[in-house]
Amino acid sequence: MERNISDMSLDGGCICFDFTNTVHSRKEEMMEDYLHTYTDLLQWCRRTGSLPEERIERLQSTADEQPAKAEGVLKQAKKIREVLYGVFSALAARKQPQASMMEQYNKAMRQSLIHLRFYYEHEEKKLDWQQEVVQLEEPLWRILKSAFDIWVQEDLKRIKECESCGWMFLDTSKNNRRRWCNMQSCGSIDKALRYYYRKKKQRQQINKKQ
Repeated sequence: MERNISDMSLDGGCICFDFTNTVHSRKEEMMEDYLHTYTDLLQWCRRTGSLPEERIERLQSTADEQPAKAEGVLKQAKKIREVLYGVFSALAARKQPQASMMEQYNKAMRQSLIHLRFYYEHEEKKLDWQQEVVQLEEPLWRILKSAFDIWVQEDLKRIKECESCGWMFLDTSKNNRRRWCNMQSCGSIDKALRYYYRKKKQRQQINKKQ
């Protein structure tokens, strides 16, 4: 069964982690992808609220006019997804990310944040994206800005990787002891499996004594 963006859970706690989680499970040998087309990427943007509807519609129109370009951006998005996962998964494990991953991370960050602009309006300072020209890479800019914010603003101890499925999530609990991306799904499954293997071990020990 093909995985669908409309069915996936959004348990990452931030845009960049919800993006790294667009594969069904990182613990399985064959990862099932939720992103099959550029339209799927835009649907993900719609679900996460990472882009306003007006921009999504303009991007979809541009993608329809430039299908080869849209396919190339989708491939780029998947590469960036793995870079983000590589970096933040290492941080979740309290390890230093690979130098090659950090190099790709920084390169993608530079190419994205260059599109930000500061301006002053109605006696307020503001930050927004350059939007005069529609560029199909725009969803990636928002994702990488989220990754930038997590790196700069969040306590790295809050960055977690689900013990059950490998999804990344930001632990906002008071005691910082969350182990799963979602208690109702991964948490329940993991606890059930632990219970099953504990009971199985107990039965084996009883059989040995008999």
